[in-house]
Amino acid sequence: MANLVITPGSVESSFGARQVTGVAGVAISAGQALYLDTDGTYKLAIATTLAQANFKGIALCESDAGQPVVVARRDSDLDLGATLAVGEAYCVSSSTAGAIAPFSDLGTGDFVSLIGVANASNSIYVTIEPGNHSTIAVA
Repeated sequence: MANLVITPGSVESSFGARQVTGVAGVAISAGQALYLDTDGTYKLAIATTLAQANFKGIALCESDAGQPVVVARRDSDLDLGATLAVGEAYCVSSSTAGAIAPFSDLGTGDFVSLIGVANASNSIYVTIEPGNHSTIAVA
């Protein structure tokens, strides 16, 4: 499989989503996976380093560096505007910063950071809970 092809204009949170607003540290598109950098800004997550694989949410809007960004931290039915495999676990991609990929795409040395599980062909259950990412790389 490959990274999800997300349509930013179709990303939509559900009614009960838990959202936070932060500051973008880079240009961000809706639907991208984010981590919280040590400078306090949200940046694009990638599974190649432990710090950058520490998933903190999905961007719900477009944002430029230094501007506000709305982040979904918990959503039982987040519409990603992408085709998902129901029951598939998705994680931070190791090939493209900000991308979301099936767990099976991770390779040796990549850090596991679970985003959620697809509960429909276009939506995912996203939650930021302790233990949703690994402190060790895939063997």
